[in-house]
Amino acid sequence: MLVSWLRRHARSIGCTVTFDIKTADPLALPVKQTVEAGRGTLVPLERLAVPRAHSGAQAFAYVRARHDLDAVRAYLHRHSAQQATQLAYRRELERLLPWATVERGTALSSMSVEDCKAYNAFLAAPSSAFCGAPASRTSGRWRPFAPDALSPESQRYAVRAILAAFAWLEQVRYLAGNP
Repeated sequence: MLVSWLRRHARSIGCTVTFDIKTADPLALPVKQTVEAGRGTLVPLERLAVPRAHSGAQAFAYVRARHDLDAVRAYLHRHSAQQATQLAYRRELERLLPWATVERGTALSSMSVEDCKAYNAFLAAPSSAFCGAPASRTSGRWRPFAPDALSPESQRYAVRAILAAFAWLEQVRYLAGNP
């Protein structure tokens, strides 16, 4: 609780917590951290907030999603009966969203074919900012990729998982097309 308070008030008190505390209670840490294009903090989906310009908030769809994160959460919710599938799809989408925002400066719903090709190349060699040793999802050291490169099969799986998500988002008219 104290570490959580210190982290939330680091600027106002001029003190930061530089070590990690693992906690089973994700609410003990700040719930949202904003990912800003070019200088974002990498956090898992449940702690992610995206700037409005990169949120996809303007989309009209059959799914009641106010922005890209809502759309991704709706997509993941439809897999709630298949926990392993849901976890795998969440992993791939929480890799893609911060990449799109931080590396490309675009919303998921605004991704182009060129963005998707660039992400495919990124999967083969993720930047060091996105890689790290396994850490708790509540940790500031959490990163979406392990230090080791993804195998070619893992890269293909990531693309298939994202294709499935884009296909569903297109089907429910959240996306105008599948890039």
